[in-house]
Amino acid sequence: MDFTGERFLPAVKGIVELEHLHRYFLAANFVKNLEVLDVACGEGYGCDILSNSAKHVYGVDMSEESIRHASDRYRAGNVEFRCGDCCEIPLADSSVDVVTSFETIEHHMYHDEMLDEILRVLRPNGLLIMSTPDKDTFIKLGAEPNPFHVKELRVGEFKDFLKTRFSEVELLFQKVMYGSFIFGDSASGMLHYKSLEGGLLAEGDISAPYVFAFATNQKMPVLNASVYEVDFCENEIVRALQRDKAKLKRKLKRRLFSRLIKSLKKRF
Repeated sequence: MDFTGERFLPAVKGIVELEHLHRYFLAANFVKNLEVLDVACGEGYGCDILSNSAKHVYGVDMSEESIRHASDRYRAGNVEFRCGDCCEIPLADSSVDVVTSFETIEHHMYHDEMLDEILRVLRPNGLLIMSTPDKDTFIKLGAEPNPFHVKELRVGEFKDFLKTRFSEVELLFQKVMYGSFIFGDSASGMLHYKSLEGGLLAEGDISAPYVFAFATNQKMPVLNASVYEVDFCENEIVRALQRDKAKLKRKLKRRLFSRLIKSLKKRF
């Protein structure tokens, strides 16, 4: 699947870009020649990614400004943006094969209403792909509460909630990290080694801040682990260091030039 080019890149860069793009790249593998709805589509880059393989993509968001931006920027013939609430989706019953919704459910209290609406527009053999932050992981990390999150869920709560409407629910987990990846045809699992002071600690599980759910009332598709790789220089910390280095160079050049001018003035 070809995702070359920059037409779908979000305005936000760094870790947030890695997280969001990876979700849509993974979801795109499940929408080939299908009709898709992206709930809370935001500025529209996700719909643009999905449109590379989907038959038709609907992007719905409650922000009129976001819908105008998305409609202006992403004009593929198989993408359509509509303004609407996740609890009142502006689509007909049983009109899509796949629904995606990333980092949405934690922003409101109406979880049951949202899931009922998704079921209404989803065809009986359809697939829901949804992500949300894991409340427990962020608590362990000591992160400050997100003021925009109204109702966060723990992993078990999230899975149990989806089980109330779907017979099949499988979870994947997402984490952005700096490290080395060893892989091969014969690998049957993944080991995790975390660098600590004084040595290395092997851990059985990777503590991930985001949980990624696949839910359906039919047979669950095959799910694979995935890696989204970018050039190391795209890392936001590296970018910051490069900017600081460039600023320091300019500052040194100004100082040297200033000293040279002073020296010439003294001579002449």
